[in-house]
Amino acid sequence: MDVLLRVLYWLAVLAISLALLVGLVLFLESRDPSAVSASEPAGARGDHLGDETATWRANTTIRFSAE
Repeated sequence: MDVLLRVLYWLAVLAISLALLVGLVLFLESRDPSAVSASEPAGARGDHLGDETATWRANTTIRFSAE
């Protein structure tokens, strides 16, 4: 009986931990404003900012002159 209670205790700890992890991931994902467009390949997006071109990769903006 004692072993059964220990197993049930650890199963409950595991279930609660997984539920908290999933909840945290969903919360952080809901706050992320970025979206992935399936119509464009990764790294193909280039927006023109005056005489510069900006390329977005992994939440980093790289600007270079478009001379």
